[in-house]
Amino acid sequence: MRSLAGERFSHGDWGDRSPQTGGGNATSGSLLSRASTFADRAATAGFVASMIFLAVAAIYAFSLSDSAKPFLAQTIALVDEAALDAGFKFKSEEFALSGTQNTPDADLLKALKLPYKGSSLFYDAGNARRALLTIGWIESAEVRRILPSRLEVAIVERKPFARWEDARHKVQIIDREGHILGPDEVGRFAGAVFASILLNASIIGAASVTLSTSYAFGDVFGAHHSLHRGWRDAKFFYGAFTAMVVLAAGIVLIPGAPLGLITTGVQALAGVLLPSATVFLLLLCNDKQVLGPWVNRLWLNILASVIVSILLAMSLVLMITTLFSSVNVTILAEVLGGVLLVCYLVAAVVLVRNRSRREPVPVVPMERKATWRMPQLSLLERPTWSRTRLIGMWGLRVYLVVAVLLLLVKAVELGFHHGG
Repeated sequence: MRSLAGERFSHGDWGDRSPQTGGGNATSGSLLSRASTFADRAATAGFVASMIFLAVAAIYAFSLSDSAKPFLAQTIALVDEAALDAGFKFKSEEFALSGTQNTPDADLLKALKLPYKGSSLFYDAGNARRALLTIGWIESAEVRRILPSRLEVAIVERKPFARWEDARHKVQIIDREGHILGPDEVGRFAGAVFASILLNASIIGAASVTLSTSYAFGDVFGAHHSLHRGWRDAKFFYGAFTAMVVLAAGIVLIPGAPLGLITTGVQALAGVLLPSATVFLLLLCNDKQVLGPWVNRLWLNILASVIVSILLAMSLVLMITTLFSSVNVTILAEVLGGVLLVCYLVAAVVLVRNRSRREPVPVVPMERKATWRMPQLSLLERPTWSRTRLIGMWGLRVYLVVAVLLLLVKAVELGFHHGG
């Protein structure tokens, strides 16, 4: 073969290869050689890529055919068995689960397909995560497969907020956004027990409250009032008792009545009235005409005053939070607690200053206490109150009237909203 080194080509056609002399055409020949080499490599790469594409397309087409499925399944089974023999298998001691508190274990194991019979090499962590997210309790989940034998699952649960009865009368647990977390199976049994206890308490409450009210009516109106008397001798007493029981039962049996609202309203009303009743009981315990030698001592009055003041503060918190649900209960309780502390300090200073002026309490013989009998109401004189006590009683009356009216307005408002 003839060497072309140091020779040149003419400027004519590429097919004219007659050697010429000159340095410029040598550079042109080098560029053309490189271009030819690049073209050959590109053609080779294109051919290889085409063959790979055709091979992949053929394999994919083969996998879609029915005849390929047994072959692929057998191949995967062989690889899976070989992976198991090589130690690619989840171990119970290397299974890490975090974040679960209320999610049933059976639902977790079902979603994760545990115990997993195959090798960890073919475990689909993404599919397991999607299965976990179908469980109502789970808000988010992360599944990590760490070869050869570890499985880590991190879960964030939704927080239960309330119980809800669906159209099939099945009690479900829901969160604040209304997501159904799951059935309340344990709550159903607990609810049945609680309902039985509540029914028993309701019967006792209906009997005791209405009975004590009937006694109070008998005292006020001067009628015979005692369970020792027969129906004919105490018609007003038994009639008032029966009427209140029938009225309460009738309200409960009203179709579509908002029983939850009625219960909340009654509890709020009781929270308002109960502390005021304790105030009257404290006054009664210091009335010498009624209790004589059994009136409260100083230390007992101090203790009772602290308890009554706390009850009044709690009653105020209950009334305000019932009327205005957006009020921060913690801040309100802290403010009222500070006011109570200031009142205690002022009362302590006044008590210490007046202690020297107070006359010593005479010791009452036990014989007199044992034989003391309360006189009839008609023989009792009207108590004389100081100006401070009158101001306090009028303040308590105004508070009760305003609180009861506000509760009634709130109850009517909620009732119309419930009906709408």
